[in-house]
Amino acid sequence: MGITKNYLMKMFDELTYKRRNHEKITLKSAFKKTIKYNNKQNKILKKNCRNDIENCYMDDIGDVYYHNSIVAQFYIPMIGIKEDLTSSEQNRYDKFISTFNAINLSNKPILGGYRYQNNRLINGKIIEKKMTNNFHEYKLLKFMEEKKVDFLPRYLGTINDKDQFTFFKGYTMYSLPKHGMNLKAIENMMKLLKSYHQLCQELTNSSQVYVHGDLSNINVVFDLNNKNQIIGIIDWDETYIDDAHIDLIYILWTWINIGYIKRNDKKILKKVIFAVNVYDPPTDIKNNFSIKMLDTMNLWLTKVNVSDPHYERIVSWVEWSKLWVIKYKKEIEKLIG
Repeated sequence: MGITKNYLMKMFDELTYKRRNHEKITLKSAFKKTIKYNNKQNKILKKNCRNDIENCYMDDIGDVYYHNSIVAQFYIPMIGIKEDLTSSEQNRYDKFISTFNAINLSNKPILGGYRYQNNRLINGKIIEKKMTNNFHEYKLLKFMEEKKVDFLPRYLGTINDKDQFTFFKGYTMYSLPKHGMNLKAIENMMKLLKSYHQLCQELTNSSQVYVHGDLSNINVVFDLNNKNQIIGIIDWDETYIDDAHIDLIYILWTWINIGYIKRNDKKILKKVIFAVNVYDPPTDIKNNFSIKMLDTMNLWLTKVNVSDPHYERIVSWVEWSKLWVIKYKKEIEKLIG
């Protein structure tokens, strides 16, 4: 099994944080540059840890920790979809994996580089995933299909304990920009969320909606030619019915990155007010909005496993986010409710 070429190009584009012409990046140049990048990180690691590298720990996304501090960030190919490569392309990829594993930091070698072993792309059109058996997910997606909603995947059925969904061919991210998403992307997301919630309320016959639970930019697919244009929202396997403000606040929180330690507090407030105004929530959502923000943050934190290697960093990010809400509580009450 090999990897999806466009998917690797997309990840390489994210690694450099520069938008390039997709068609002009070859697999050969991508591998060459990522090997160079990892070698540079290896030098940084040795400099930061000196002769104490054996006490470093690397998680499965490439962050290297030394006494709870990140000292280097390696590039790991997080391939989510399997396809065939030509023999020469596969050889280049195998060489890249061998070069990475030679760093000898990972407890588990990257055997083929597949991060999501249970996902498979069929004929470039269907995603096959491990069965979730979530009745809410199936009901929601079938309803949205009947309503001809094009930004949610269609649930095609379950075969041999595998759920099948339609595939969005686009651009996805694996991390959040430090200063958050730009205003146009946030605006587009707020508009989609509003229309989605209105349809959900028709399905639930109440003010409640089907909550996604993790509507960060990572679970959104963007147009390849326009990273502000959203073409799909994916991974509905943990959806459940609850209040509409939960996903709204989670998007504000993550897309604006309220928890970034070097944030500009006033700019964060302006972005939050902008996004809320685009969504235009009813009074029951506006009321006590700062309290709802804190409750949502606390709720999300309860879902994080204490054994997660990122636990301390996540807790710090959440607490830093809550401090911002507390600091601007009066402004939030005045401008939102």
